[in-house]
Amino acid sequence: MVAGDVAGGNRDAGAAPSTYVSGERVFGPPVGTFDVDWVAREVERSTPASFAQAHRAVVAAWSKARADGVLDGPVLSAAAGAAGAPPDVAEAIASYVVAYCHAYDVDPAAR
Repeated sequence: MVAGDVAGGNRDAGAAPSTYVSGERVFGPPVGTFDVDWVAREVERSTPASFAQAHRAVVAAWSKARADGVLDGPVLSAAAGAAGAPPDVAEAIASYVVAYCHAYDVDPAAR
């Protein structure tokens, strides 16, 4: 090893290792928060919807979930459809919103 190198790859053995920075995403969004962009990207990846279309429809579905305080798939799908999403994309959005909320412990009734 050359002076200053360490097994972990740091070039300066005296330097502190990199740490997690607030706001940086390592594995996913913070627990308890809904991230419209995160869900819209997943919809974009798995359906023919563009990111902009998915984003608008996810916002509509999430707004409906917040207004009602519940996660009701058909209601969320209808809200996404009203925002311009085709039926198959609207159904996917409803599924993603519900799955996301369960996975990240998001309660739409929490204010």
